[in-house]
Amino acid sequence: MNRPGDFSEIFDKNNRFEYCGHIGKGTYGSVCLAFDRFKKNYIAIKRVNFYNSHVLAKRILREIRILKHLRNIQNVNLLIFIQKKDQIYINETRYILFQILQGLAFIHKAGIIHRDLKPNNIFLDCNLNVKIGDFGMARSNFYSDRRDIKSTYVTARWYRAPELLFKYPHYSYKIDMWSVGCILGEILFQKPIFASNTYYDQLKIIFEWNGTPSNDYIRNYASTSMKNLIYRVPLYSKIPFEAKFATIPSQLADLLEKFLEYDPETRIDTADALKHDFITECFLSPEININLYCPVPDHDKTFNEFRENFRDEASELLCEELIEKSLPLNPEE
Repeated sequence: MNRPGDFSEIFDKNNRFEYCGHIGKGTYGSVCLAFDRFKKNYIAIKRVNFYNSHVLAKRILREIRILKHLRNIQNVNLLIFIQKKDQIYINETRYILFQILQGLAFIHKAGIIHRDLKPNNIFLDCNLNVKIGDFGMARSNFYSDRRDIKSTYVTARWYRAPELLFKYPHYSYKIDMWSVGCILGEILFQKPIFASNTYYDQLKIIFEWNGTPSNDYIRNYASTSMKNLIYRVPLYSKIPFEAKFATIPSQLADLLEKFLEYDPETRIDTADALKHDFITECFLSPEININLYCPVPDHDKTFNEFRENFRDEASELLCEELIEKSLPLNPEE
């Protein structure tokens, strides 16, 4: 099978992996499907050249450390599943959502914000078992210091929480809960609920759904530059979701509304979502013991120290991360 140039070096230099096909290409690299002859299973291999960017090097190292830490959490992606299904049944929706919430509860208890939840990063097998993927934008240790200023340019715009759109830098794990609401809406209506081409359109469609946020909310969460844009959007009245979406069960409409709450302080979290009537109608709410999950250490401060000579130090750190659990590239040797 012909291989893209991105992966030639990997498969030419060892016989552990067999190339099985191209999966996709993103902003930071390419991904292919491969068969691991040593473990006898299929894997995805991501090829990223992080030597050209200090920021990208930091993201890749952070992703590796987070994935190692979350090794035990619980495949077409959800987007393809949504596009191919003529109808998605309520119990299928409930089962998928239940698993997303379980996985996200684990992630949040470990002190991590995913920051890029969208259907493309939710993976399903033929039995609708869920895995959450792509931790390239994830951030650890988020609740250690609320004053910490974080980038608001995270999460694909259609799934981005209002506080991110408003450029509020002190956000929390609740941005992931808004993204879950966007994913749930996409499952229900089989199309992105907040699809837009511009920032203005994004705000307008959210305000149409949710009503225009209060002046207090805008004052507390919007940057000065964003306020000018926000006040250009027409005013919309809030319509309760149970009335707005009469074709879906009232419990489901209520849960969707709780995910898409403007105020992150009152937006539902994973614990309460797992106890919601829509979920508990079929599933027992799992007790997730925070003592079982040690938060990921915050390595970002050490990352910031290798700006000048980051190529050498990034290579060294990457080797340290991978060598601990490494297996031979050529298992027959």
